[in-house]
Order: sequence, then C-alpha cells, then structure tokens
Amino acid sequence: MKLRQTPTLANRLCFIGITFLLILSCNKDVDTLRDAVLDKNIPIINGSDEETTGPSDVDEDLLEDESESQTPENEIQFENRVAVFNPIHDAYIQNGKGYNQSLIRLEEGRRKSYLMFDLSPLDSIGGVIVEARLDFVVSTDDGDGEVIVFKGESNDWTEQNLSETSAPDIGASLGSIDQPYRVNSEVQIALDTLGIEPGYTSLVLDHKDGDDLAFASKESAIGGSKLVVSYEVPVGTKILELENLGANEESEWDSNDEPGEDSTEGQGQVPEGNDTEQEGEEEPVDDSVGEEAPVEEEEPVDDPVEEEAPVEEEEAVDDPVEEEALVEEEPVETPIEEETPAEEEPVEENPEVPEPPASPANEAPVAVVRATPKEGTLPLKVSFNGGDSSDDKAVVSYLWDFKNGETASSKNPEHTFTEAGTYDVVLKVKDEEGLSSSGKLTIKVLAAKNEAPTAKISANTKSGEAPLEVRFAGSGSSDDQGIKTYAWNFKDGKTASTANPVHTFAKAGTFVVELAVSDEEGLTDKETVTITVEEPKNDPPVSKPSASSQSGEAPVEIHFTGSNSTDDNEITGYKWDFGDGSISTEANPKHTFDTPGTYSVKLEVVDKGGLKDVEHISITVSAPENEAPTAVASASVLSGEAPLKVDFTGGNSSDDKGVVGYSWDFSDGTSSSTNPSHTFNNPGSYTVKLTVGDEEGRQDTTSLIIEVTQSAVQGNLPCGTGSGPANQYGAKVWCWNNISVPSNDFFSNHELFISSHCSDGMVTKSGSRLRFKVNPTTPNAAATCGDYNYRAEIREHPADVNYPVGTEQWWGFDYKFESGYKADELPWILWQTHGSFSSPSNPMTNLQLGPTNFNGNSNTVGELFVVNNAARSGSSAYTPTGIIPRSGQTLKVVIHMVWGDGGSGKFRVWINGVKVYDQNERTVYSQRPYGGYWKLGIYKWRWKDRENVEASAARGIRELNTSIGTLRTITRQPGDSDYGKDSYYLVEPD
Repeated sequence: MKLRQTPTLANRLCFIGITFLLILSCNKDVDTLRDAVLDKNIPIINGSDEETTGPSDVDEDLLEDESESQTPENEIQFENRVAVFNPIHDAYIQNGKGYNQSLIRLEEGRRKSYLMFDLSPLDSIGGVIVEARLDFVVSTDDGDGEVIVFKGESNDWTEQNLSETSAPDIGASLGSIDQPYRVNSEVQIALDTLGIEPGYTSLVLDHKDGDDLAFASKESAIGGSKLVVSYEVPVGTKILELENLGANEESEWDSNDEPGEDSTEGQGQVPEGNDTEQEGEEEPVDDSVGEEAPVEEEEPVDDPVEEEAPVEEEEAVDDPVEEEALVEEEPVETPIEEETPAEEEPVEENPEVPEPPASPANEAPVAVVRATPKEGTLPLKVSFNGGDSSDDKAVVSYLWDFKNGETASSKNPEHTFTEAGTYDVVLKVKDEEGLSSSGKLTIKVLAAKNEAPTAKISANTKSGEAPLEVRFAGSGSSDDQGIKTYAWNFKDGKTASTANPVHTFAKAGTFVVELAVSDEEGLTDKETVTITVEEPKNDPPVSKPSASSQSGEAPVEIHFTGSNSTDDNEITGYKWDFGDGSISTEANPKHTFDTPGTYSVKLEVVDKGGLKDVEHISITVSAPENEAPTAVASASVLSGEAPLKVDFTGGNSSDDKGVVGYSWDFSDGTSSSTNPSHTFNNPGSYTVKLTVGDEEGRQDTTSLIIEVTQSAVQGNLPCGTGSGPANQYGAKVWCWNNISVPSNDFFSNHELFISSHCSDGMVTKSGSRLRFKVNPTTPNAAATCGDYNYRAEIREHPADVNYPVGTEQWWGFDYKFESGYKADELPWILWQTHGSFSSPSNPMTNLQLGPTNFNGNSNTVGELFVVNNAARSGSSAYTPTGIIPRSGQTLKVVIHMVWGDGGSGKFRVWINGVKVYDQNERTVYSQRPYGGYWKLGIYKWRWKDRENVEASAARGIRELNTSIGTLRTITRQPGDSDYGKDSYYLVEPD
C-alpha cells in the first residue's frame, strides 16, 4: 500500500475564496444574479472544494482565471473515508500468564494488554491510511497515569493462547495519553499511522506513573476497543462490506472528538433518527470533482430548503426548547424547488454563458438533541446524539453542557451521571460563519434504592473430633451493591473478617458460629451454623521393632527400626533397651554388639495420652573366625642406576581384624615400617619381601624384584650438546656467549622467540648470561602498543608444539635477582608452561613470586610459589616454597615434568638442590590434554595498568632486572631408551 498526502484545509479555503471573489467581480444586481442561479444551463458552484462539473459557456477570461484551480480530467482523484475495526483478539498478561476475560487490565510492571485487528479489507481496495486512533471504554476499575500504545512485532498469538512466550515483542511507540481514567468514560489515543499495517495489526498497551485501570473487552456487554481509521481511496472505489469482518465504515472522521471525551460513535452504530444513512453504508468525503453528471441529478449542499426539510418532518423528542428553536427559525423560501423541472437537461446542452450567481444569504443552524436513555438510576450512562442538527451549509462545532460541571465537543458523546437529579442538557451548534443555535433535553437521574444484604454461610464439615479444622464460606452472601464487610464469630473467643476463613476448634463443645455481613450503607444480615466438636478417642500405640540383621559375628553393627510403630494419634516417645546395658531414645537407632551372645532387644513406645506398648526382638551374636592377613607391597620405581632410592608401600595390606606387624627384607637390609624408603647403592637384582601378621599370629608374604644398574658418569650437559626447536626431542643446551640475541621477535635460528611489550631491547645478552628488564614507563610506540612495558620473556618455538600425554621434560637453569631487586606486593612469574594461545590461555604450571598472604596463604611478600592450575583451581593451586629471594641472590632451578592426567602426570621442582615440590598429579587441562610450550624471564602482568604501576613506584619499585645462565632441557617420549631415567644431574645448573 502506498502513502499519499491528502489535500489540506488551506488549499480548500483558498479555492473557495478565489471562486467567491470571481462571483463578486460580476457587476449584476440581485435579480440578474437570481435569474442566473435559476438558469438550468448555469453550473452549480458548491460551497465546498468541489469544482464545477460538466461543460460551461463562461467567457474565456473567466475560464483562464479558473484554469489554475481546475483538475485535469485524466488525473486520478481521491476521497477520504473512515472505517471502525473491532479487535479479533484482545487479552492481557499478568505475571506471565494470559487472561481472556470481559475486562482488559493495565498496571505498571505487572499487566500488559494485547489487541489484534484485521485491516486486510483496506489493502484489498488500495486504501491509504492517513489517520488512526484507538478508542476504549474504562470499565469497573478507574485509574490514572500514562497509557502507551506500541506496535506488536508479530501476529502469531490468539486471545486463547496468549502467554509470556507467545506474546509479540514490543516495537515502536505509536501514541500515548496521560490523564485520569474514570469508569464508563471513553479514551481516545491518536496513533502514528506508520506503525499500522494494512493487514493483521497487533497493538501492545503498557501503563506507567499511575494507578492501574481496566477497560472493556470485546466479550463484555458494552463491547470492546475500536481502531478508527481514516483512509484515502480513488473516487469510485467500491464500498467495503465490513459487517462480517469485525469492522464498520463511517462517512467521516470526527475531528471534534478529542482524546478522553465521551463519544457514542462506535462500530456499527448509526446516529438515531438519521433516515438518510443506511447501516454499513459508506459516504465518501469528496476531495475533488468526480465523473461528470447532469446537474439535475446532483443534490447541492448549499440549498437550505432541502436541508431543513427532514427537520420539519421529524417527530419532536418531547423537548420544549428544541421545539421552540424550530418554530422561531423561519424557513428560507426559495423558488429553486418550484422552478426546477423534474428532469433538467444536462448542462452541456446550454450554449449560452450565464453570469455568475450571487451567493445565498447564510442562515443559522438548527440544533437537534437526542439521548438514550432519558431516565434511570445511578450511575446512569447516556448516549447523546447531535448528528441530526443541520445547517444550510454545514455544522462545524458542537458544544454540550451536561449541567453537572462537565462538557463535551463531539457530535455524539457518551456521558455518565454520578449524582441523582434533573439535568437540562444543552447542545449548542455553530456553522462556519459563526451563527449558532441551541437545543435542550431533560435527563432524570434517580438514586438507586439500597437493599439489605443476604448472609449465606456454609462449612465443609459440621462435626468431628478436636482439634477440628473447618473451612467456612461466606462468599455466597449477596447484596445489590456488593458486600463490604464480613464479621465471623466462632464462639470460642476467636473472630475473622475474611469472606472464606479457615478455623480450628481446639476443644470439644458445640459452637453456634455467626456470620454478619454489611453493605456500603451499613445495612446488615446474619446467619449461623452449628459446629459440634467431640473429645478425641485414644487407643494405645502398637510397638513394631525390626532389625537390619538378627545375627552376625562380633563385633556386629545392627540398624534398628521403630518408626513402623503405630498409634491412632501420634507416638511421642521411643525407648530401646539392647540387653547389653545400652539404651537409645531414637526412633531408628544403630547399635554395635561387641561380645558374642543372645540379646533380647526391647522397644517401648508411648503416645501423647501416656499409653504405652512394649515389643521384643532377639539378636544372636557369634564369635568371629580369624582369617589370615593379605600382604600387598608396591614400589615407586622397580629399576634404575645405582645409587637407587626406592619408596616402598605396605599400607594396602589387609586383615579381618587388622594388620599388627610389617617386616621388610631388602636383601641388603630390613625395615619394620609400614611404608619404608631404601637406597640400593650397588648394581644387582634384589628380591624385596614383605611379611604382615595379625593379632593371632597369622601371616602372609609377598615380594618385589628391584633391578639396579651401574650408574653412568655424572655431569651436566656441555655447550656442545647443541640446541633445537620445540618439536625436536632429546637434549638441548643454550650457552648465551655463542648466540646472537635480537632486540625483539625471533632468534636467528627460529628456536627461541622474544616476548616483550612496548619497548625493544628488554631481553639482552651480557657475556654468558641472558638479561631481562621490565621498566613500566609510558609506551613510546603508541601506534603499535597500548600497554605499559610489563613483560620481557623468551619462549620456545613453535608454540603450538602440543606434546602428547606421557611426554617427559627436564629444565635446568640458574636465575639471578640482580642488584637493586625489591620484593613487591604485585605478583610476577619467572617460568611458566602454556597449553596454547587459545582457551584456556592461563599458564598450566609456573613459578611465581607473590604478595603478602597470597591467595589465602600465610606468607611474606616476595615468597616463591609453585603453581599448578591444571590440577587444582583457586588458592589450592598455589604451594609456597618458603624461599624469599633477595637482591643479588641466584637460585639454581631444576624442574621435572611428565605431561599427563591425574594418574600419569608428575611435577617436581628443586631449588638450590632441595626438592620443594613433588606431586603425582594432573599437568594438562582436561579440555585440552596436551603438554605446552615453556616461557622464561619476567612476566609482571599487572604492570599493564597505570594504578598498579603507580602503586609499585610508591613502594620504590620502578623496574625489575634479572638474568639466567646456561639453559639445559631434555624432552623424551615413551619408548625412548632413557625414558623415565633420573636426569637431574644432566640439567643441573653450573
């Protein structure tokens, strides 16, 4: 559907003015003008914006003057029409649930309303929507605040299935109104037509900044909301048949109906007494000249005689003021009707060009007042109709005075009288030249007669044993205006004021319960119901003991159950006597019999009335038969070079009563410890035996074979070993005095890579040592770096090496804290391993210097931590070593890693020859089970933020300087001949 701008009122008034000046320019007397008007060959000039139809013999000068205002015959002309659409679905959502009721409710933050209209008939005739508004009638619950209308983004819902999930999303705001909303008043909200679709259209109504309200739905007796649409179609377009589509087409857009005023113009309604309009008919508002037609078939709108004719013939509405207005107004007699023949010839047959006629004199309009009903009781809603008022040209305004301080300016308003009395309602109508007249109609409003309420009481039960719970219902009580209060007296000292209370009678007796109801004016009614409460009967309880087993070898643990005991009311106590001097008051206890024998276990139960019952159960406990223990021995390693230290474990041995002795024979020594350690200094094959015994002397023996080989010559790897990339297995050595170190990026052989931030030259060489420097100054290369200088590291390359699970690695280097080093409260890392550049990107393992009380540990500032994020998370991943480096101190570091999960991984660290960490644990992330590349240097990541840099500077720490000596690494994989071999001495720092 295409949008087209409609002609404006200014254009129409301009054309009327030009036409009127042309008429006045003709110098004719009144008689000549009258003759010209009555001449059948003279075209009729309407007082609207219509142009003269048919041919004319007016002189060429006049035609030229009017040529600019006339419309070419081949141009498509348009007219405005109005249609009123009822919703096909209307419902609201409260707390996520949809409601399809006779009321549509709005409440800020709690209730939203949803309306759906079918505007597809407009699309079928090419109608262009130019104006739209939403009307609804406030019903039952008034309120105030702002009501906002939004476009619904979808139409995939019905009033039956509306819910929080099926409701359309809220789109653009189409209009809003902020005012008080009174019951029975009509609310009108102008809408932005860009959000009104010419098909199915959903509207979402929301509310804010005020009290909640409700309006009538399409299921209510007074009808639901309306979508009033003014649209434009080409002249001659077929009239819509909307009666079966939940809509109605009206003859005009009532521009006098302001939002919030009462109005009776609604869907499917025709003004009372209007004999010229048919229900459902469409009366177009002409914006331009239509097809040519003979003049005698056209009914000019400027003929006051024809307009007044229906008013004179209409039956009066028993209103003296209205009749007086009709009598006083003299009918305008004109010879036009008498002289006009029954059938005139078309204008085009007259060859003569008459002079323009004179404009007829303006006459005052006639006010006609109608109302339904004219009498009734409070509150009285009256539909007024002023649509039969007439004028020789047109009625342009309506002003209603309801004589109760309220007015309206629409043609057919609705008004609700809320106080009793007689109201002489006056309608004043005015034409376009300011002439006016008034009509009056008397409305009688009677006070409603109040009748006393009727109390009605019911109960779900009327007798029973104490305590007796009774559910009372008083909501069946009735009143012509509604019950205001409920007053219950249960005659046991308790009362209630709700409609349907629940009450418990604690004691026996007969209670005549009374309900008194009252209405708004204080009229009351009472009703009673008798409740009989009896004393409860008490039967003794029944004891029912049971046991998980009734026999077993000492010591035997038995689980007893007493909760299956029964009583007509409630068991209040349990007492168990196990027959061995032990008792219990639990319902379901457990007990261990340590000595063989037969035990008569007694259970006594008691109810709240003090009645008791006792029952016994027999438990037989026999002496146990002793079984021999089972010896289980294991060792940390089964082979290796001398001297070979082996950790043995015998704690997994077992016995039915318990192992009391362990005896190890290592062939070159013995031990009586459960889990001893032993060092084999000489090569050979050793049969290690473990013998375990129980308290009765029974024994069991198992053995292990330990193979010890001659040790190789000790000494670390020399510089001549050579280096290599990350994906090359075997031994690698980097002696820095024969390696060229770049200012950044890759080493020349692409085996190592320098990682630094913002400044080059943070990794340098001094003799045989590689130096690292971090000084957090403001970056001087802003185009390529946005952080402070917080990292100076080297890493192996390629970084995506992905060592398989089971790969073994050794590292050995000395790490010196250069002169001027000070411990900081901001942590930093000197060595780390990474799984990848992607998630998870945190280091799997690292050596880190932490602040005071780092991650929940009780440590001082600068203490060295061993961290394994792959095995544990949070503070448990951090293990303090007790080592606190000082300025000028060098640490000799050896690290051994086996990449693996919890069953195969291993992580060991030695500092200055002392093992500070030794765990068989996970060393790879479960979501990425690979070993990763290593990094070495300084990584003080918190120095990338200004506040941390300034905090360190405040403690006198403005840069870090460290260095490393020769770096030795060994990488092996399962199947290598020396896989698993202790290689500490091969990588030990110089």
